[in-house]
Amino acid sequence: MLKNLFKITILLNLCCNNMSAQTNLDSIINQFSFINQNTSIIEYSENLLAFKTAILNLKLKKESTVNIFHIGDSHVQAGFYSEPVKYDFQSALGNAGRGIVFPYQAAGTNGPADYYFGSNVKWISKRNATNKNNLPTGITGHAIYNNSKSASLKFRQKDTIANKLIERITIFHASTKDSNYVYLIKLSNYNNFVLRDENESNEMISIFNLPIGTREFTLLNKENSDGISSTIYGALLESNDSGIIVNSIGVNGAEYKHYLKSKTFFQQLNSLKPDLIILSLGTNEAYNASKFEPSEFSNCLDSFFIILKSSLPKTSIIITAAPAVQSKIKIPRSRHYRFHENKNIQIVNEILKLQAEKHQFGFWNFYVVMGGQNSMKKWANAGLTDSKMIHFSKSGYLMQGKLLSNAILKAIND
Repeated sequence: MLKNLFKITILLNLCCNNMSAQTNLDSIINQFSFINQNTSIIEYSENLLAFKTAILNLKLKKESTVNIFHIGDSHVQAGFYSEPVKYDFQSALGNAGRGIVFPYQAAGTNGPADYYFGSNVKWISKRNATNKNNLPTGITGHAIYNNSKSASLKFRQKDTIANKLIERITIFHASTKDSNYVYLIKLSNYNNFVLRDENESNEMISIFNLPIGTREFTLLNKENSDGISSTIYGALLESNDSGIIVNSIGVNGAEYKHYLKSKTFFQQLNSLKPDLIILSLGTNEAYNASKFEPSEFSNCLDSFFIILKSSLPKTSIIITAAPAVQSKIKIPRSRHYRFHENKNIQIVNEILKLQAEKHQFGFWNFYVVMGGQNSMKKWANAGLTDSKMIHFSKSGYLMQGKLLSNAILKAIND
């Protein structure tokens, strides 16, 4: 058993570091008997007609780009969960660009490993799951702020295999009609500054069509701007090629209610007109055991989904069930702890499924797929979770993402 686990770990590490190795994920998943692959389907898949139509139109060259948005909590923030969906769809239908990025380094938190943002100044940061700092949050659920005229953000793309050259940049920011600076872009391999396209941009979005493709750029404040500060919510990086863009948006500690309270989030999401939204939330609601009220959670979901559907009526939506995360309880008169499945997880997932049916969304029951009750311990024994059995390892997230990707592809093919 240990020898087989060692082989699997090596293969999974390859998948983490090489997108072409992701084709091994199916064979790796097959080696874990506790995973219920036969249950890995998108329930209510008839509700994905808009996404299926968008995929068909892309294949028929009636559309140039299909946008997928994976929105969640800490399970999504590092980006590994979304990688197999990105790889599978872009391999089949083309890569239209990196998608949404955020300066996580400037915010002092973790993010995807395939790019880096550096800065010459310190920024104040905010995530939607906290009350710290009086800042709104936008498309990524995060924000950074400073009032230095000389502040800059330098972006560098690390993964040159999976990511295309950047040919179009959209910066999401606070309103320039209020107090936000106007921006410009400096490319390392181009002598002139790139000014924003005034025909496409507006007070909260700055769009830059680049004269040449790049993997690095610097975002600067325009010298003659009337703004007094800079608040940035994220950036969308695109190529000029047709294909799929998979955006991964995660916030540590986030719940549905945290996204719900952000008007800017819904406004900016609406401006991008995604074809498919995947919602992976619910773990934090369940984990706050003393505060969890099923009726309040259900009402919150109702409000969230009503706003989402009204602003994006042509977008297909998939809700994913929360995993079988564990809670840690100290053993009396001992230094040790014991783990048991969080008692609210099954309740959360039952409500999520009911809401998916009510609002005509797709539903992927990862809780059942991963093995059902107490299955997190089996994933932990296989080296696929952290020591607290709340989060997965990189390998675990890649496997989870591959199971999700297979389920979506099956729903489309059906």
